[in-house]
Amino acid sequence: MDSMPWSLRIERLGNEVVLRVAGALDLDTASQLRSAGTSALRESGPAPTLTVDLSEVTFLDSTGLGVLVTLWHEARNIGGKFQVARPSAAASRILEITGVDALFDLT
Repeated sequence: MDSMPWSLRIERLGNEVVLRVAGALDLDTASQLRSAGTSALRESGPAPTLTVDLSEVTFLDSTGLGVLVTLWHEARNIGGKFQVARPSAAASRILEITGVDALFDLT
């Protein structure tokens, strides 16, 4: 696993929010993504678009995957849109192996 430090950047434009994740998305960090994503959906107004950019993710485990599914579900429940942008090779592999990539709009 790469030693890239964990970071989460939040970019807002109206009811669109992009969460840019870097480093390992795992048991230690997934709750931070969930909290940021849930808050973004709550604060963005009607029909928000939540994009999670995984281009700098070095590792994705089942906890991180579960958070992505949870945010997808929460966005759909409020009439919003959820998408995963530019998944890294490490993230793409897990999304494909589990079949979860079929749930998300991948950009």
